Amino acid sequence: MKKKSKFRRKYKKFLLDNNIIFYSYTYLLSILGAVYFKFVLLSSKITYDIEAPKALFKEENFIAGFWHGRLLAPLIVRKYFGKNARVLMSSSKSAYLMKLICKYFGVDRVEGSSGKGGFNGVREILRLFKNKPVVLAIAPDGSIGPRMQCSEGIVSLAQITKTPIILLSFSCSKAIIINSWDKFFLPLPFSRIEVHVSKIIDYKNEDGENKDSETLRLFIENYLNNKTWELDKKYKQPKVEVAEYGRKGVSVKTRNKHQKK
Repeated sequence: MKKKSKFRRKYKKFLLDNNIIFYSYTYLLSILGAVYFKFVLLSSKITYDIEAPKALFKEENFIAGFWHGRLLAPLIVRKYFGKNARVLMSSSKSAYLMKLICKYFGVDRVEGSSGKGGFNGVREILRLFKNKPVVLAIAPDGSIGPRMQCSEGIVSLAQITKTPIILLSFSCSKAIIINSWDKFFLPLPFSRIEVHVSKIIDYKNEDGENKDSETLRLFIENYLNNKTWELDKKYKQPKVEVAEYGRKGVSVKTRNKHQKK
């Protein structure tokens, strides 16, 4: 196992260090990925459980939160979001594959994350929201984890931009859970897929003031976890547990400190 792990690290480093090979390889892989997922959607029966008023998705700005392991959720419900759907992604090379796949489905990337480029991401989001409507999809546990633990970023962004939140999750009858840090959930063809969209979650209370950030963060985390576990249990998928640490041993406390800088 150690030899395989060492080989994977060397192989990944080789790809990232060689731009021509990396972009060629990723471009071809993105085409295969897009064709595959399109076939999954066409061959599967999809059930939409949407609690928020659908008409508002094309009339107002929204932040759509989802776990990084369910990164395909925004693509499944994209038809309800219209042409103005966006997804917040890191500007790193490792996110380039998903950027291309999202592009094939008509979902553009907004560059930004909790790390490098985060501030530029917020400025770009503010510009986007001025030309509303936009549904901006964000993984509050991405892009470094820990898995299924919500960082403060989504709450801060909602309060800064004065934008309500909706939450997305999905599961299906046939899937592969990839052994990555986020336990990426990959649907298989000819499945029964169910995608859930929550009611609108306001960033402010009845008095018009911002809700307590920690209370709202915990609500988002618990809601996404409980709904994901509920759907997985319904479709007899193994329960994906919350991770204490993410990539490179990062914890929520460490990442939240990094976001505040």
